[in-house]
Amino acid sequence: YVRRLLLAQSGKRDEDRPAKAIVCFEDIRMSLSPIARHLQVEIDWQVGDVLGEAVIRDGPSWTAAVTNLIDNAMHASRNILVRLERIEDGNTSDAAAMLRVIVNDHGPGIDESVAAELFEPFVTSKPEGMGLGLSVVQRTAERFGGQIRYRRENEQTSFELDVPIASEAGNEEQ
Repeated sequence: YVRRLLLAQSGKRDEDRPAKAIVCFEDIRMSLSPIARHLQVEIDWQVGDVLGEAVIRDGPSWTAAVTNLIDNAMHASRNILVRLERIEDGNTSDAAAMLRVIVNDHGPGIDESVAAELFEPFVTSKPEGMGLGLSVVQRTAERFGGQIRYRRENEQTSFELDVPIASEAGNEEQ
């Protein structure tokens, strides 16, 4: 994770390693669940019904980005919702399928002093933060041809990471 963080921040990267989204999601769940228990954080892990055998362009980069979003939420709130779902992009003629990860928490939200620059490198309101995590998430989203969004509504913080589905398992070598 740290290696990929540093590579991404410098504009470099490893070769893409396509992976099934559900496998990456389960790896994240298995890695972060013990940490959440230790921090006394409840995470509601949800997977949409029509996820299928979706493959993402680079599993390790996507995993690092999603892990960062969840880790941030775990340090902000005691209750988190993490949802993985498939969405169809009706805005394009080929109706490209996308994967969306939603991370919701009931923490205090992003400090207004940094909200406008939230995804810029070295921007943080955390005393112990380096300000690299969300900028790496942004770079990953852009590299995949996707996007990351932040919003604060009804005392909830929400991050949504959308990335295109690279292929369906069975249609491309794994």
